[in-house]
Formats: sequence, structure tokens, C-alpha cells
Amino acid sequence: MKELCKYTDAANIDLKSMRDKFYRDVCDATLKPVLDTLVLAKDSGVMVEVTNLIITSLNDSDNDLKMLCQWVFKNLGVDTSLHFSRFHPNCKIRKIAPTSSLTLKRASENCDGRRSKICICWQCSHKRRRNNLLSEMPKTTY
Repeated sequence: MKELCKYTDAANIDLKSMRDKFYRDVCDATLKPVLDTLVLAKDSGVMVEVTNLIITSLNDSDNDLKMLCQWVFKNLGVDTSLHFSRFHPNCKIRKIAPTSSLTLKRASENCDGRRSKICICWQCSHKRRRNNLLSEMPKTTY
């Protein structure tokens, strides 16, 4: 990974949850390598953006969102872009409802509490804007 970072300007890395149990049960993986990769990329000078796919009942609790925001801003900095994406039931997970706009709003509010500079909610209709760059975007992308 260190070698790859030498040739990488920017990366958008998925952080699906702050719970290792989620990674084991849902992703058949573990959390630590993801966290280590995020820190390594940031420390290597790569501009890191983090994306979190919020899945209803699996990683959408207030505690889940709070832990994720706290970790990102503590370990990667408040200038790190944090994207929250809305889950849609497809492929392997079909019996879970799509992520609600209210859940995306709660995620955005967790960013506010951490004084983040950039928090983006995708496929969301609420009117929170985190920076001026988003003011010209269609409302379905913030």
C-alpha cells in the first residue's frame, strides 16, 4: 500500500462501519485493515475522502454514526470529506428497507457536532449544505 500511495493523488475509501462485527458478518472481512489503510493513505499525502453506505438496521444507529464521525475527524482531520450514501435493496441484501432521508440528515448532524468542514449526503432531499461547493449541485446530491 505504501508503494501505491507514492503514485496516488486522491482516494475515496469506503468505511462501512466502526464495528468489526459488522465487517465480519456483512462483508466477510475485518475493520482494522480498512482503518490502517485510511491512516496510511492520509499520512502518505494522499487526499482521502471517506464514504459510508448507511444500511437500515445494520449501521444506522446514532452511536454508529457518532463513532464513525469521531474516528474520521480525529484520525484523518476535519478537512476530510465524509460522504454518506443511501442504501437501496439490490443484489445480496434485498429484504432491508432503503435508507431514509431522515437517517441521512442525522448523519449530517453528527458531522456538524464534530465541526467538520465537508459532509456530503448523496440521494438526500433535505436542505443541509456543508460548504459553498455544494450550493450549485442538484438537491439529490447533497
